[in-house]
Amino acid sequence: MIMDSSRCGLVLSSAQFISSNSKHVTICEEGVKKGAQILINLINNWKQLNPNEVADTLKPPVDTDKELLEWIFLVSSLNFCFWSDDELFTVEVEGNTYTGYLSLIASLYRAVKIKGVRIYDPAVYGKMTLEELREIFSSCNNTEIPMIEERLQNLHECSRVLNEKFDGSVVKLVNLAEKSAQKLVHILKDNFENYNDKSTYKGKEVFFLKRAQIFVSYVKSYFKGKGYGEFHDIKTLTMFPDYRVPQILLKIGALRYSAELRAKLDRGEHLPAGCEEEVEIRGCTVQAIELIRRSLSSPSLVIPGTGKSLSMEERQSMPSCTIDHFFWKYAKDHGSPCPIHKTITIFY
Repeated sequence: MIMDSSRCGLVLSSAQFISSNSKHVTICEEGVKKGAQILINLINNWKQLNPNEVADTLKPPVDTDKELLEWIFLVSSLNFCFWSDDELFTVEVEGNTYTGYLSLIASLYRAVKIKGVRIYDPAVYGKMTLEELREIFSSCNNTEIPMIEERLQNLHECSRVLNEKFDGSVVKLVNLAEKSAQKLVHILKDNFENYNDKSTYKGKEVFFLKRAQIFVSYVKSYFKGKGYGEFHDIKTLTMFPDYRVPQILLKIGALRYSAELRAKLDRGEHLPAGCEEEVEIRGCTVQAIELIRRSLSSPSLVIPGTGKSLSMEERQSMPSCTIDHFFWKYAKDHGSPCPIHKTITIFY
């Protein structure tokens, strides 16, 4: 496998290998072109897209930059598995109800603002019990957040490793990356097992690193690319392979599933973490978004009403990680009759 370390290293080279050998998932050229045109058609809205918009209804309840880094690290460490075969975990805060990713944000926000728990402090969550975490994630519909024991394990590991290797400081962890997004991703991967998002495919180790990459992206976004959020290589991040973006890529025809795989998903079957189908969905999703990004330079794609294509500056300002935010929001806004793949995992 050729490592494309000049652009995205482990994740992109893994995606290239997976998509070249995939038998259950195919990337479709016409669908890739359609995906690029969707971005072009909504370019003005896209320019204004705030990657944190999904969480801005519940502003991080912290006062200092140090606490904001701790908050982002906490959220990133718990950002996985919000789907359910039954009723969704639902949280009510200040008269509003939240499901999915926002149920996580709402629960943590409530813990700080209403219950007075400094949940973002590694010293606090490192000693937290399962009963205390259940109280943090109490729902308004008698459902439990999925994988709560695994969430507690993540918190304990994060606190322990921070203490053992980073003087208990998320600030030190970020500073050690020396403003390199890739270095920060690798620091997380190499030191925290719950961030080491990888599988074995066709006898090779392949990497996705969804939560490690999204942590870097959130730091960049919340700090507006300055201070802790300044990364000279932020454009090397790929998209963040989970279950929502593949769903919309399937809808627009950028991905095609085999009849066997589609039948499994239609029946609601779970795909075991690391199985061939799951790895191919994630790898081909990363590669498809990368191809959509490259397709933006096509002169045949024009901004409606102008007859003009994107400028070089506009094309270069659209890295795959930002396109991911757009398609994630597009999927939430427009929905899809296509099923998500259901995998029980701590990685997404």
